[in-house]
Amino acid sequence: MYALWRYIASRHVSCLKYPVWKGLTIFSQVVCDVVLQDSSIFVFLLTTRVGGLGVNLTGANRVVIFDPDWNPSTDTQARERAWRIGQTRQVTIYRLLTTGSIEEKIYHRYQSCSMLSQLV
Repeated sequence: MYALWRYIASRHVSCLKYPVWKGLTIFSQVVCDVVLQDSSIFVFLLTTRVGGLGVNLTGANRVVIFDPDWNPSTDTQARERAWRIGQTRQVTIYRLLTTGSIEEKIYHRYQSCSMLSQLV
């Protein structure tokens, strides 16, 4: 995530990384609310691992997953944070993958797991 943040900053785009303090649910949502109300921040980077902290991103209109997790439910929860109650915008999800990489293999496993869970 640091490399992506540096690239965005080098393009002179306003960007903020989510502060990682596990277990502070109220504080984490306050940070997200402030960021989403500040129109000067164009990009808000956070890891998919903030799950379980009660983070809602109802001001987001794009979600980019660039580093998939081995657990498909982690990425699913990350996507769904933008679709919570209070969302007023159309949300677009992007998933960045490199052909022949481990991320591509993870994505194919996701698809297999999704098919299996739909059959059950």
